[in-house]
Amino acid sequence: METANVDRTTDVVDPSDPYVRTAQTFPVLTEEQIGRARLLGQEESLPKGTILFERGERSVDFFIVLQGNIEIYEHRHDGLNVFTVHREQQFTGELDLFNSRQILVGGRMGEDGSVLRFDRQQFRKLMAAEPDIGETVMRAFRRFLSNRIPVELRCNYALNLVGAKPWSHLSLSIRCIVPKLKISG
Repeated sequence: METANVDRTTDVVDPSDPYVRTAQTFPVLTEEQIGRARLLGQEESLPKGTILFERGERSVDFFIVLQGNIEIYEHRHDGLNVFTVHREQQFTGELDLFNSRQILVGGRMGEDGSVLRFDRQQFRKLMAAEPDIGETVMRAFRRFLSNRIPVELRCNYALNLVGAKPWSHLSLSIRCIVPKLKISG
């Protein structure tokens, strides 16, 4: 697992930093799990540079890397900043998979390779049909969300709470996540 722009040279390491605890935040699926997942997704061979999803899109697909890698990036004033690279047997995931919000990052093939692609319906079938894969995916999302969520995303949640009905499904989901974010006002 590679990450960019994260200083690893200091002696003090924050154990809650998901980029330090990559095995938990960015787990690897087993060959057996991937074999079962193949039955529900579509395998695609893609060249380096293929854009898989872009900031602002909704209903983004879920990907498992079979060969090569997927770079996760953000747009900055000085260009693209690749901050995470998903390698073979790892998977991508955005909150959009659960809430239809616009995504905050982009993803592209970092080198020639192949992926398993799951649209939203296939992703839900995978999570229901393969509980061990579903648990791995959900655990990774929970760890990432509860330990380090971008400030911009925190603001989006706060804005959503203002406009949501107090007991709507979305509002209740956010109320469960927000206390874990350690947001200071």
